[in-house]
Amino acid sequence: MKEKILLYECNTQEKRATVVARIENGSLSVIGSEFYADSHPKAATNGLNEFFWQLDEKNTDKLSKMMNHTDASLLNNMRKNFNGPNACQQFKQFCIQNGIQPFLHFG
Repeated sequence: MKEKILLYECNTQEKRATVVARIENGSLSVIGSEFYADSHPKAATNGLNEFFWQLDEKNTDKLSKMMNHTDASLLNNMRKNFNGPNACQQFKQFCIQNGIQPFLHFG
């Protein structure tokens, strides 16, 4: 079973960004991408940033228990706590501070 929820979305002339959280086969993933227009200062670094963080089933369960929610409610709570342009960083810091491992990052 696959569930997902939008944590953040921005679509302007300068920036397009999306951050999504999903649970598939008991594992939580947080996926984000940012694309900047040529006129934006961050465009000098290729203009595209992608983020991918994944928790295994054990650590997804640990996170769920910390937040006292089932999988579906975990996603809703993720949206409440990890949203806006810094959603990925907020989630990463929370995991590090609470010893949630393994924490994989690609991109």
